[in-house]
Amino acid sequence: MKLYTRHSVSMNESTMRLWTQVVTTTVGQFKSDHTKKSLVIYGPHGTDKEEAAKAIFKALANNESVLMCTTSDFFVREATFSQVGYEYIFIDGVDHMDDSAQTRFYQYTEKHSNVKVLVGSTDKLEVLVQSGKMKRELYEVISQTQLTLNEITSRGEGVNVWAKAVATAAFKKAGKNFNGFSPEAEKIITGYEWNGNDSEMESIMMRAAWSTNSNESVTSRDLGIISAGGGSTGGNIISINRPKFDVVVGGKTTSPTGETVVEDLYDSEEALGWMHSSASISRLHFVAITAT
Repeated sequence: MKLYTRHSVSMNESTMRLWTQVVTTTVGQFKSDHTKKSLVIYGPHGTDKEEAAKAIFKALANNESVLMCTTSDFFVREATFSQVGYEYIFIDGVDHMDDSAQTRFYQYTEKHSNVKVLVGSTDKLEVLVQSGKMKRELYEVISQTQLTLNEITSRGEGVNVWAKAVATAAFKKAGKNFNGFSPEAEKIITGYEWNGNDSEMESIMMRAAWSTNSNESVTSRDLGIISAGGGSTGGNIISINRPKFDVVVGGKTTSPTGETVVEDLYDSEEALGWMHSSASISRLHFVAITAT
């Protein structure tokens, strides 16, 4: 996650409505109880805790000063943050703070008691407290309110609704109009496990945005999700192609050892590169490069 500050929180229009629905109850708790100063956002790997935080800020912060960053960003620039005087902060990865970082963060919250603190975590903080991995005084300060994000396949709106919203955002980034999914693509989206949640869906839809021809709907091949039968349609959907660092050039994906992994993913002069951003989660980042 990049460090950035915003006085007016910005969200993508296509997904803003969905995230607003997710955080409605939490926003209501903050508005009805002004004594609440903190919130921990829980969610499995890949759930977009940052977008959830932005939706909360959008409802609460108005034009007040907002900071969103990772734990490492925060401690590198802590002195600067203290001088600016933010009204709200969101820090992701609080469950990975070591003992020293927890002490510093607790001291920051004590010194800036007027700041509303939102944190993101994969692990339950009370479990970390019980195991001695998190200071109880910090836990009590940052977890006055809790929000748990469901996996993307378990959200009430349905995975296809999320897919369309995320695809709309991805196509906008690519400078194209999103013209929907083909019936085969919708079937694949519904049947896919989405173990990487929002992060994986964002990566796949970004790939689809670059590989889909203008004025055409997204096909199963554009998604790049493969089935048990080896193709992009038919059979039981098992996974998306995830080479450790593979590059698609001229319609053929090759692994570092030179093996063909998936053919005919892309036919044009552009090449598509996929890479893992983390070995520990099902997350892909998409980049476009030029074929040689």
